[in-house]
Amino acid sequence: MKGIPMSDSLSPNRSHLLRGRKSLILLAASALCAVVAACSPVQPSSSGGGAAASPGAGPSSSGLAANYGPTAPPAPGTVKKGGTLTFGLSAQGDALDPTTTGALVNKQIFASMCESLYRLGGDGSINPQLATALPKITDGGKTYTIPLRADAKFADGTPFNAAAMITTWKRDLTDPESGRKSEMGPIASMKAVDDHTVQVKFSSPFAPFSSVLTDRAGIPESPKALKELGYDKFSTHPTCVGPYKFQSQVANTSVTLVKDPNYYDASKVNFDKIIYRIIPDSSVRAQDLKAGSIQVTDSLASTSMASIKSDSSIKVLTAPSMGYASLRINLKGDTPIAKSKLLRQALSLAIDRPTIMKALYGPYATPTCSPISDASPYATKQSQACPAYNVAKAEQLIKQAGVSTPVKITVKTSNTSDSLQFAQALQSSVKAAGFDMKIEPVEFATLLDDMDNHKFEAGILSWSGRPDPDGNLRAEMATNGTGNDSGYSNPQVDKLLDDAVHVTDTAQRAKIYGKMIAILNTDLPYIYLDRSQILVGYKGLSGVFIDPVGVVHLAYAGTTA
Repeated sequence: MKGIPMSDSLSPNRSHLLRGRKSLILLAASALCAVVAACSPVQPSSSGGGAAASPGAGPSSSGLAANYGPTAPPAPGTVKKGGTLTFGLSAQGDALDPTTTGALVNKQIFASMCESLYRLGGDGSINPQLATALPKITDGGKTYTIPLRADAKFADGTPFNAAAMITTWKRDLTDPESGRKSEMGPIASMKAVDDHTVQVKFSSPFAPFSSVLTDRAGIPESPKALKELGYDKFSTHPTCVGPYKFQSQVANTSVTLVKDPNYYDASKVNFDKIIYRIIPDSSVRAQDLKAGSIQVTDSLASTSMASIKSDSSIKVLTAPSMGYASLRINLKGDTPIAKSKLLRQALSLAIDRPTIMKALYGPYATPTCSPISDASPYATKQSQACPAYNVAKAEQLIKQAGVSTPVKITVKTSNTSDSLQFAQALQSSVKAAGFDMKIEPVEFATLLDDMDNHKFEAGILSWSGRPDPDGNLRAEMATNGTGNDSGYSNPQVDKLLDDAVHVTDTAQRAKIYGKMIAILNTDLPYIYLDRSQILVGYKGLSGVFIDPVGVVHLAYAGTTA
């Protein structure tokens, strides 16, 4: 991962996009594995509960797929019991509330204290977590029936059951600050079939629902805590089901969790405490990892590799990312770039994606013009099409737009060194075509607020990605999407978004998304830039795992004995 704050899921109040800009990676792949003690993909395990399914699909009888780890604790005797794990977190997130947040860094914390109904396997498969099996999908894809664990309790000791799940979903759908509403589809009704079975009916088929429930819409929140704290204060003491529970938070400094004795698998939890220390500077995180003052960091930078290679105990986990970086345009603004899609097309053509990615990130970022990963079953030739860098064509489009050069554009970005270097590379690239790009660095929280309130001309952000394309598109591109920073509205795109979720055939959905992305790459509310690999470093631990969204899972991690 590059080392900048990354977008995750969109929320109206938003501090949502934890940019996750990949750290500068200038080493070849073989060299990277040589300089660290180990380079490994998302770890597979043959153990774990429940059958796996393709992202967004219904139940599968194909057997277990690779699981990323929470169901596969280290072997007895290989780790020590007790102690404190310190995690170097790359940014301060927004409110620590599954309903409202969209920050990837918050998902890092939720992975240890707020389990979901389902979880992503290392291969992007969907696996039961607080559910006991994949949903039973009936009525032509309009009814989902989900069996729940009977042995789970919230951190406050109250039982997790169907009524609690429905209470959370009602909040997700009605809370004015919710970022979940546009993710959850056209829900018509919800009911508790019994204490440990919940059923959701949709007014029309909604294919992505299983995938949606691997994320925050699948996290149950304690009804007792919601009642006592109120929706607006739930983030002050988030109460979920998980191996650890919330203890305290110091703004811009740390979040502390402690082992939860109510957890259904508490005997397999090793640490007494996890402290998430906020360390925005990627080089400082690497230094702290080497020194041992932190044991895990959520991203590594190539500039730190020379230091890291001298420590044979540091290991690096890698995985392809489902996410992407983009240059977002505020279409509500009274600026030339907002008013003219010809200028936006020129700007896209003026960005030399391959050269920038190779120079800054080596083999750990690839150019893209799509929100759908090349590895996705929903990828098609049409959805992955990316016009080549073409200064002459860009100049021609600028003239056609009737705008004189230089075309001035102000781009906001996070004020971290990695973010600024990336912005400067864009600035240099587009200058040749006649764009005068001014870079406006701001604090990350300010950037998110400005995006949310359309107080920007253009801005650089990343999105951590979702296994189902609807999760990468609806909130950001639908006219009423909860994360529509650009103010984009196209009835044809709205219709295609709905068409795509009403069918379950993967090939048919892929064709629809291909048509939609072709429209988006003409209108260009976002100019998609690149897709990165995830790079996570850890030291002296066993049982550390990552998933394709970039979340680090520590449920059963322990200090290596």
